[in-house]
Amino acid sequence: MKSIFPPLVGFLLVAISTIAVEPLPLAHPVRGEPFAGKLASIDPEWNISLATEGKERVLALADLALWGNYRDASTGPQLVLADGSVVVADVLELGAESVALGDASGLGRVMWNESTIPLKQLTAILYQPSADPLERDKQLQKLATGERKEDQVWLSSGEVISGRDVSLPRYGRFQPPAPPPQAEVLKLARRGATEPLVIPLAKVTAVVFSAAQSPSNKARPAARMGMKDGSLLLARKIAAEKDQVVVDLTGGGTLKAFQETGDDAATTFWDQVTLLQTSSPSVTYLSALPTPSYKHIPFSSLEWPLGIDRNVLGGRLRCGERVYLRGLGMHSASRVAFDLKGEQRLEAQFALDNSSASRGSVVGKVLLETEPGKWTTAWESPVVRGGDAPMTVSVLLKGARRLTLLVEFADRGDEGDHANWLNARLIR
Repeated sequence: MKSIFPPLVGFLLVAISTIAVEPLPLAHPVRGEPFAGKLASIDPEWNISLATEGKERVLALADLALWGNYRDASTGPQLVLADGSVVVADVLELGAESVALGDASGLGRVMWNESTIPLKQLTAILYQPSADPLERDKQLQKLATGERKEDQVWLSSGEVISGRDVSLPRYGRFQPPAPPPQAEVLKLARRGATEPLVIPLAKVTAVVFSAAQSPSNKARPAARMGMKDGSLLLARKIAAEKDQVVVDLTGGGTLKAFQETGDDAATTFWDQVTLLQTSSPSVTYLSALPTPSYKHIPFSSLEWPLGIDRNVLGGRLRCGERVYLRGLGMHSASRVAFDLKGEQRLEAQFALDNSSASRGSVVGKVLLETEPGKWTTAWESPVVRGGDAPMTVSVLLKGARRLTLLVEFADRGDEGDHANWLNARLIR
């Protein structure tokens, strides 16, 4: 009988060789060409070490515009902070002036060790994020904005109850597998009531804290850090201390995580970092400029707004599995113009938003004005359709006075034409 093992071994080798290896994330220096690299470390002075082609390249924070990409978390709980950070973690204890957070299960489900943030930093806790990305984006935006005189509990039924949070569910500080009975409820004190209202956590979508406890913070972060668990941190400082990495948040408080994670796919803390978006003084995002000149020409009667770091539907800029923190959302046919002040380059990516699904077809253009009223086309895309990978935009701006971005119709009128200029930025 002929052995079947050699053909089987050959089949397995071929199968293994065809497994796709995810490419290294791209680093975008302020000056020079993008390159693929793996984050090796960040020191307390924000010198960023990237492993590339068998060597290590070190960039100062001011010399790096962007590295990697971000994917959000679709499950909770997610702590929404006043400085704009979102931390995927459990609340261990709600104190009078601070909040302890970390992994309540003790089973390594959360990457953060027990950490503390000021209570005034805690804007909201999203316990049940929507499964729909657009609705989830709107949940987070609504939680992070607005003035509230009292705390609020959002119920899954749609009802909102106001009062003062007396206690939150305390998942942690118990021996698994069984939590104490009070672990799965929160308590809300209401005016005129002698006893707090006890609400099962299973009925709670989110808890929102009053604006008096969570003032907005205008400080500029050194960098935005996206994490593998879906956390998004506005970091002021980062340092390695013994076996831990400590991240100081812009709005106050620190997060702690082990340097060695025990995760086979991401063995160190640095492997858990997926995005660095810096505040380099040489980089200006178009979405941060004063109100630009914008015009939309409706295909029918519906007018679409300019999305500032949002798509035209009001969600975050999404393409594939990635969320882009900065950029512009535009619908066909529209144009937006900016004054230039000696910047050297425009860098961006152009694509249709995920909300277009398989619909949508547009053409993107970049026009430059070198003399009053004299415009030339500096970049033009082919027809871009829903599901296409983002196209790289890199335009020299030497001698230009103004810059215009255009989104034009292609096929089927304006159906699903939700275009995004991703990470659109000017380089000095």
